[in-house]
Amino acid sequence: MIGDGSCVKRQPIRYASIDEQNLAAVTTAAAHFGVTAVRDEYPAARCITLRLPAPYRLGHGKRNPIAAWLDELGLFGMRSYDKFVPKVIFDVGNHQVALFLRHLWATDGSVRWDEKGNEGRVYYASTSRRLVDDIAMLLLRLGVHGRIKRVPQSGYRDCWFLTIAGSQNQTQFLSVVGVHGARGEAARRVLGELSSVAPNLNVDTIPNEVWVQVREILASNGVTHRAFAAAMNTKFCGSTLWKHAVSRSRLAKVAEVLDDDGLRVLATSDVFWDRVVDIVSGRTQEVFTCSVLGADNLVVDGVVVRQTQQ
Repeated sequence: MIGDGSCVKRQPIRYASIDEQNLAAVTTAAAHFGVTAVRDEYPAARCITLRLPAPYRLGHGKRNPIAAWLDELGLFGMRSYDKFVPKVIFDVGNHQVALFLRHLWATDGSVRWDEKGNEGRVYYASTSRRLVDDIAMLLLRLGVHGRIKRVPQSGYRDCWFLTIAGSQNQTQFLSVVGVHGARGEAARRVLGELSSVAPNLNVDTIPNEVWVQVREILASNGVTHRAFAAAMNTKFCGSTLWKHAVSRSRLAKVAEVLDDDGLRVLATSDVFWDRVVDIVSGRTQEVFTCSVLGADNLVVDGVVVRQTQQ
């Protein structure tokens, strides 16, 4: 319903799709509420619509049970650009999160194999930035990171794309989440193709500021940059070495050469480093934190931030 459903006020509750497996899933789910889905086929619209009428006469405080349920979740009456993932989804286990995303991806998600680029294309598109942000947060729980991009549309609302890039990242998504329905066939094909694709180590990298720490260790140990390059079995290129972000595997090798535990932690941690491209001021609200001795960092909405003492 979040992806392909319509539940605006004073209108029948509907679900529309061209995927028979999605239609079957909605029909089965509606029966849980005692609702019998009514199938309407509109050839001109090139889709099938399911009406979800109440199983009894409305009035005297009675509501369609599906409408009442969506209202509890805060979704009833929402337009596509207002939709979001209800809080209850964030409270369930990862298995149910994966199930939710599997069905959601079958609506406005896309999975296909790009023959020309020899790579998978996996993304979710929506006019609701909040929904896309929520999906990105849920994916982080499953070890999948996405990139969000705004795509302006002339005469229409901006569209937000959540892209899952990189063969390892896509493999994690397709293995743990996957896609329900007809798009599941494309997902299985992409997963099979990815098995023969070498991973791009430049996707999950450590910021190049780590080289400052490496140079300090070299200086304290009296090791020249040329000797370090030789130990790394790489060509000495002057200052070029320090200008680029480093992959985790390369940093792990650096840590072994220098025998430094701090670098080992950076190379093996599950923190995904990304660049801040925009900061938008939000509304003012009261928040509370509980200080833990020796722990200066907090995870807020999936982002690691440093706690400052007042």
